[in-house]
Amino acid sequence: MFSKLTVVGAMFLLVSGIAFGIGWPSEPHDSAQPIGNSWGEYQSYSSTTYLHPGIDIMGYPGQPVYAVKSGWVKAVLTTYQDLHWRVVVGDSAGAAECDAWLYAHLDRFSIPVTVGDHVNEGDLLGNLVYWPVAEFHHLHFAKIRHSGIHWIDHENWEFIENPLLELSNINDFDPPVFLEMPFGGELAFCENESSSYFYYYTEDDSLSGDVDIIARVYDMIGHPTWRCTPYRLDYLIKSDTLTTDTLLAFVFAGQLYWTENVGVIYKDDYILDSKGD
Repeated sequence: MFSKLTVVGAMFLLVSGIAFGIGWPSEPHDSAQPIGNSWGEYQSYSSTTYLHPGIDIMGYPGQPVYAVKSGWVKAVLTTYQDLHWRVVVGDSAGAAECDAWLYAHLDRFSIPVTVGDHVNEGDLLGNLVYWPVAEFHHLHFAKIRHSGIHWIDHENWEFIENPLLELSNINDFDPPVFLEMPFGGELAFCENESSSYFYYYTEDDSLSGDVDIIARVYDMIGHPTWRCTPYRLDYLIKSDTLTTDTLLAFVFAGQLYWTENVGVIYKDDYILDSKGD
């Protein structure tokens, strides 16, 4: 994946992230668990590209999934065949807009609740379905917002927050990894929103105007091989006479406009080709 920022001048890229709050939806509830895909990660299936609207908590087929918060069941449905059954538990019993937690990729025959049921924190919502590709058995977990008694209109659910901001006991002390670019170095530079690259940039060269700075970078969260998007991207600009404060470029938190902003964050052209999945 190639994360893209727009700044003026040369830059250095830093990353970090913290999270705390609710228990985990699978046991042990008070311990961090491995993540397979993270919030806002680049995804590409067929001709569709988008930002991943949730986190994928790795597990095993048949693993029990529990409610992280008490509430009312707003939806029990599938978005695509048997692999995509899900349960949504909202904060309100009524039709007014409210926040909710989404638990996806459950075995449909293991789901013990129906729309309108009240569940308590810790109640069983179902078991993970067997995932037939790459042993990627996982719970897709997201915080969403919608209105109505029955949330059948899943295409209009809003994805409002990175769950890693609320899950408890997140400890990630390993720094993200920067990979070398195809034409050398750990950063690439191009004219803003273009494929006009500065291929031979060195410390003695200068950049001016609106410049995209691209990093090929990944993080790992509790899993030995699965690569995730870093949580936060910061940068600073340095020269012989100037060093700026650290500036926030992008943070994978808050409401995710998961189809609109994929081209803002990721570079995807014939030279730097972001890849999902």
